[in-house]
Amino acid sequence: MSVSVDRKVKALVNAGYYSSELKVIIDAIRSLFRENSELKVNVPIFTPVFSALSNIDCMSTL
Repeated sequence: MSVSVDRKVKALVNAGYYSSELKVIIDAIRSLFRENSELKVNVPIFTPVFSALSNIDCMSTL
């Protein structure tokens, strides 16, 4: 992530809009799929991955 994006993600968490940085990223990815019809074809492939990621906090390792 770029420094600017990283700061914005942290600001959303610090402001209480999200409980973790991972939740911000998952929400952003879901929005990407919702807005980009070409990507919707791949959603069934990636949905289990997003579900698994939402149950762990892997942002601390990035």
